[in-house]
Amino acid sequence: MKTSSKELKIKLSDLDKTVIMLKAISHPKRLFIVSCLSNGERLSVREIQELVGLPQPVVSHHLTILKNAGVIVCKSKGKTKLHFIMNNPKSKYIRI
Repeated sequence: MKTSSKELKIKLSDLDKTVIMLKAISHPKRLFIVSCLSNGERLSVREIQELVGLPQPVVSHHLTILKNAGVIVCKSKGKTKLHFIMNNPKSKYIRI
C-alpha cells in the first residue's frame, strides 16, 4: 500500500505535535500536574499549587508550558481560571 507525500506530511505533523506534548509532560512536576487533571478534574492554580507543593510562579510556569504544548486548556469561571486536560485525539497519549 502506497502512502502519498501529502499523507506522510500530515502524519509527520501529527507526530511533531505529539512529540511536543510528550516533551512538555517529561518533567516530573508537570507529569504530576497532568496526573492530577487526568480524571477530568478542573483545578485552579491555587489548587494545583497545594497539590504540587510549589510556589505560585513556578506552578504558573509549568502550566504555561503545558498550555503551549496543547496538553491542557484554561477556562475562566468568574475570577478563577480552571485548568483541565484538552479533549482531543492526541490527549489519549497523555492520560495517566
